[in-house]
Amino acid sequence: MKKFAEQAGGRPRPDNFVFATNAVLSPATGGGKGQAIAELERAKSAWGLVDYDVWDYDRLRTFLDVDEEVRTRFGWITAGDVLAAMLRGLHAQSPDFERTIVNYLEKSLIGDRFVRPEEAGHGAGIRRC
Repeated sequence: MKKFAEQAGGRPRPDNFVFATNAVLSPATGGGKGQAIAELERAKSAWGLVDYDVWDYDRLRTFLDVDEEVRTRFGWITAGDVLAAMLRGLHAQSPDFERTIVNYLEKSLIGDRFVRPEEAGHGAGIRRC
């Protein structure tokens, strides 16, 4: 912020500013988030900053929790991502009922085409003439 306030190196000041940190900023009055917002408000009035936002750990974590594509692209895979992938896989592999029942019935008919004496109440040791 100080570099932009002094316009060091002749660089133009930004119109919009996002302050991002992986630190947890306290939202309480006088906390880290309040201090960052106060500094950005001073820049807004002093050098014409149009808008700003503060992204601390909690906000970044919410972004990652909500956006699965961003999270997984950068290797932040959660247990919920693994379970969701497993469920998608289960739904993609649901069996075709009609094909399954026809296959079962065909195999049952082929297996039952010969009469077995033990299924008719006779022992397997019966001699045929």
